[in-house]
Amino acid sequence: VVGDGATVVFEQGLMIAIVGEASQGKVGLLRALANSESIRKDRQDAFIFVPPHLRVVEVGQDPIVLGPHETVADNLLYGLRGKYNREQELQRALRIMKRLGLSQRLIDHANTEHLLGEHGCKISRTDRTLIHLGRALVMNPEVLVLHKPTVLVENELRASVFSAMREFVDKRGVCMDESEPVSSRRARTIIYSASTTSATLSADRIFKIENGVVTEQRNRAREKLMSLLMGAAGVASSKK
Repeated sequence: VVGDGATVVFEQGLMIAIVGEASQGKVGLLRALANSESIRKDRQDAFIFVPPHLRVVEVGQDPIVLGPHETVADNLLYGLRGKYNREQELQRALRIMKRLGLSQRLIDHANTEHLLGEHGCKISRTDRTLIHLGRALVMNPEVLVLHKPTVLVENELRASVFSAMREFVDKRGVCMDESEPVSSRRARTIIYSASTTSATLSADRIFKIENGVVTEQRNRAREKLMSLLMGAAGVASSKK
């Protein structure tokens, strides 16, 4: 990302949080990274370069669910291209959805038609959001661009979503074949917008956008958490 005489690099293989007040440019930046929206025409000095060999998938805040005829399986496998083993990929997809916390009823009836309703109207907002996010994790692109991925998810499931996001980056995919070396896969990157401090705890790096200018910030919340965990580990060790 280049602008105002400064260059910001989002390195591959990291989980990167974008923070900032409303209307400061978070949505525009993410859309530009995903190439779904051009960068502002009035900023001739600003541009974004994404290496062309990287597949970028954008996941918007508002969930998209296919229905009424499409099944849960149809939704999860929708983004896959080329030849693939449908049953094998579906089993992986359902493992991902179980990790995320999708309702067991939907997992058990993944191939049942008319279960979801028009645009998912027969299921909860959280389940719609998890299917929306799970579809992208099944696709397993090199870069995921997520708009506030947990804002529409029930509080008790948000940790599961961030855990899956973390695995996507650390293991270069979620619920992948354990016999396949991680090093054989390309690095995976997540760039997401966060509206709360807790939503940045899992991030490797944080960037703040203000008036269209992007600057890196210290992840103080994560530093504090790690300090507390290390202190607790030290106390436990001293008691042995």
